[in-house]
Amino acid sequence: MTLGQLICHMGSGIGTELQMLVDNSWPKPGEGGPGQMPSCGAQEALAKLENDKKTLRDVLVRFTEEEFAAKTFATPWGWNGSLEKMSLDFRDHFVHHKMQLFLYLKLLGFQVNTETLYMG
Repeated sequence: MTLGQLICHMGSGIGTELQMLVDNSWPKPGEGGPGQMPSCGAQEALAKLENDKKTLRDVLVRFTEEEFAAKTFATPWGWNGSLEKMSLDFRDHFVHHKMQLFLYLKLLGFQVNTETLYMG
């Protein structure tokens, strides 16, 4: 995964993925995958992140606290669990990519440190 692909992927990493989960609207075979992963620049990725936050809010407002804790969903690759658990799994996935981005930037010589990793 290139740096451009990583930041583009992170731009739709939680809200968009949860929307696909609850709507069961995953891409069909041939519509995506590592070979076709899109790339974007920083400004496009930031715009995608803003949109992803709105999408996340739109998804979460559809469920009561009880449904969030108990309603189960599954991904095509075998993950399954309550929406609460799946949300945490997706957030964990995002955090791993955040560390990947941190390491890419560090290797490229950018002055990043623990503060920039956790506080922006």
